[in-house]
Amino acid sequence: FNLEVRTIAGDLVSKVDVGPLQAVRDILQSATAASSTEEDKGDGSRRSLVHGGQVLALDSSIQSYGLCAGDVLYLIREPRAPTRINLFANHSLRTAGLSDLVAELSCQDSFPMSALDVGYCGLRGAEGASAIAVFARASRSLEQLKCSGNGLGAVGVAELAERLQGSHVSLETVSIRDCGLCGESGGVAVAKLFHAVSGKDLCISGNPELGVAGLLAFIRESPDLAGPRSLDAGFCGLTGADGGSSLANLLSGGLEKLTLSCNQCLEGLSTATFANSLPPGLCSTKLKVLVLDGCGIQGRKGGLIVSQLWKRAINLQELSLSDNERFGVEGVRALCEGMSEDSLLTSLCLSRTGLQGAESGTAVSQFLRKAPDLQELDVQNNAELGCNGVHALVSGLPPGNRLRELDFATCSIEDLPGSGILSDLVKACPDLEVLSIGMNGMLTAEGIAMLEQAFSSCKENGGCRLRALHLEGCSLRGAAGGRALASLVSCLPRLEQLGLLCNPDLGAEGVLALAEGISDRIPLRCVGVEACGLAGAAGGIASGALVRALPALEELGLSSNTALGAEGLVAFATSLQPTMPHMKQLDLVDCGLEGAAGGHIVA
Repeated sequence: FNLEVRTIAGDLVSKVDVGPLQAVRDILQSATAASSTEEDKGDGSRRSLVHGGQVLALDSSIQSYGLCAGDVLYLIREPRAPTRINLFANHSLRTAGLSDLVAELSCQDSFPMSALDVGYCGLRGAEGASAIAVFARASRSLEQLKCSGNGLGAVGVAELAERLQGSHVSLETVSIRDCGLCGESGGVAVAKLFHAVSGKDLCISGNPELGVAGLLAFIRESPDLAGPRSLDAGFCGLTGADGGSSLANLLSGGLEKLTLSCNQCLEGLSTATFANSLPPGLCSTKLKVLVLDGCGIQGRKGGLIVSQLWKRAINLQELSLSDNERFGVEGVRALCEGMSEDSLLTSLCLSRTGLQGAESGTAVSQFLRKAPDLQELDVQNNAELGCNGVHALVSGLPPGNRLRELDFATCSIEDLPGSGILSDLVKACPDLEVLSIGMNGMLTAEGIAMLEQAFSSCKENGGCRLRALHLEGCSLRGAAGGRALASLVSCLPRLEQLGLLCNPDLGAEGVLALAEGISDRIPLRCVGVEACGLAGAAGGIASGALVRALPALEELGLSSNTALGAEGLVAFATSLQPTMPHMKQLDLVDCGLEGAAGGHIVA
């Protein structure tokens, strides 16, 4: 007799002639073949037949469901979430292992995979590249391919490009970091691969032998750089005037993000030499993010060079100069002098740039006065900035600034509790959402109390917007530290993230005091108490109390509490029963778990 198969919307898929003993599976296969486009076949979806609100079992017969002529079955498609396959650092997998893995896949051309990472898997040359290509072609939904740390070389990358050319593989992200690419042949191979897969984001960092010749070859084979959206060419051996010229060529393309970390391309270049390497009229309207970390940019000359780059990238929004340790106050001043009046910059990173004392703090605040749209400022790891420098920076902030994220971690703010910095900071930045003042050693419970007072006054004047607070390594101790934290957090009604890593004297007493004193109205989703001296059953009970006190909690970090051990984890699990929360992430790295007993307890 005849049955109709329709979509859930009522559209006819097919009419099928069936016998009473025929299996549902046969009808499903026939209907799927009739309804599927080439795109559908690769989406990894599961399909089912439904009648009368019931999903039909594949191995059951038509007769068992009492179906008769003219009945309608509905074809339901259940999208299957694409899988992320991470095989990173399986050094002995090699070509044979990866080939065997692909051969065992049940769906050779429709594996539901969105990301594949085969970094550092011992894949070498053309053979390794061929195995990667076969795996990549097994999916029609692949978006990210990472092959870092494999000795593919130019031959292997060219082979990968040839194997993927003309296939259905169309990637967003390609990473061939640290793959032994050298010179012109390496640059040509990279260009072939990237264009073979219609890529958008490319990482070629960690190929120090690529050099200027390789990068210029890549540029030559990539007309106008119209394809790539972002390029990470960090640690690629760009040096001297030729390196600066390559940088100029990159800026002339359509890139939105350019990363050149750890290339000494700007070290020793005079302003005039660099200016001469920029083509007349060069102007990038698309570049929004420029990362020049560790590029040997020094002092006033370095600041003027960066400001020239900035003028040519008129829509630049994010600038990172981290790890240019000799940039210093003169570099900041020169950058400020040369910046455009209509700057669109929203993010500036000056981490580890040799900022020292009040002069540097003042220079940074003057820069902020000329960058009215700046929302993120990172000055962490400037150990000689000190309390005077931070105070000068904060006191010089322009009224009406739009700062939302501030990072003062590891800035040697040793007398923070008595300095008045915290109250001045909160008053000066009413839109602040993320504050990092960790690793300054001497915040203590007294400093926490002052921070609470500052935020309480902010609350009275229109409300506090803080979403994330980082207090790592701040010498918080015992129950007093925990109570001070609870009082502070309870006055932050929007706080979602709290970082307390490396407060080893906080201990179980401190975490328990935090749990008992915190308001359950605070929407904390992520809390880190890593390396906080949690030990044994008491540590586990305190951790459990913290979870129970925070109904919105999704992520809890307990790593590096090495004395927690099996006893602590048993107490933690037991204290949560029978209302185990629906957490998404629990970090138990280095918590003293051992052998089978440790595994059973985790389970």
